[in-house]
Amino acid sequence: ILEEARKRNIARVVVDLPKGTRYLRDLERDLKEEFGLREAIVVLGFARSQKTLEGLSEAQIDLQKSEGTEAVRSDLANQAGKCISRKLTNKSKVVVGSGRLVRATINRIHTQLLEDLDIFPMSGFVGEKYYPSSAFSNALELMGITRGNFYILPTPGVVSSTWKKHFVNFDKIPSLQATFQSIREESTILITGIGAFDSKKRETFINYNFANDQEMELFLSNQEKLSRLPAAEICSWLLDVHGNEIQAPWQTIGIDLQTIKTRVKDKSLEVVAVAGGDENRVAAIFAALKGGYVSSLVTDSVTAYQLLDANAGAELTLPTIWSHKRQTP
Repeated sequence: ILEEARKRNIARVVVDLPKGTRYLRDLERDLKEEFGLREAIVVLGFARSQKTLEGLSEAQIDLQKSEGTEAVRSDLANQAGKCISRKLTNKSKVVVGSGRLVRATINRIHTQLLEDLDIFPMSGFVGEKYYPSSAFSNALELMGITRGNFYILPTPGVVSSTWKKHFVNFDKIPSLQATFQSIREESTILITGIGAFDSKKRETFINYNFANDQEMELFLSNQEKLSRLPAAEICSWLLDVHGNEIQAPWQTIGIDLQTIKTRVKDKSLEVVAVAGGDENRVAAIFAALKGGYVSSLVTDSVTAYQLLDANAGAELTLPTIWSHKRQTP
């Protein structure tokens, strides 16, 4: 009855927030206005003043930060799950990205069975190593929850630098053309995380054979000379801090960033990004927002303040990319 009344504009729901959290709605409004978002959802972030950390050992400080980060990430997944649950219909065509936070978000989606829902991974899945939070695994998880139609993309997720020169245009293969078209042109919702390209991510990409040590070193050294080091990673695509795409030595197979940007701009695709709870990701999230790759953002209050400050001109700290093994020329 209430839902029918809402549709007829007879009734509306007003949530009376606790006074201490009303500022979150102000942050949501500011994020929407500053970055041109359709929707912004902000959860309470985790911050500890220097005074509260006095007297604690380094291990105790690290433990508090870790526990705080995990609590925020849990809240992010809960709110992102609710957000996506509202948006899914039987007519939706959903593209799912990679990452543990995307996985957690999917596991918090609560909706009726959507057997006509079409689900696609953001990139291919064939490779030497299994990644439990890959786009393929996350899309498969969504199928289990909604009972929708899952379409695989039987290609490599990434073509390494070694094989890039032999790159096959998989989207030209007749048996794959319809799937690529659905992902790139007909999808209505894309669920993604936003990763920081830091030393840990650098080593991960090397371990997954995207590039070897020498190729990665040369690539990053050249980007450093151009003052365009990677700040963000979205399903293995790279962005600098200003939101410009960086051509990496490897090639991701799936929906490309330019297509995402174009479709976000013409509002034919809603990109829901869930990211936050980690100060190391602020520059990455800022890059994705400035580049125009996000239409709806779920983040935390600490991150939101930093994003707004950065947009007002405050300097952003880029994540550390070089490992301790780097040799100084």
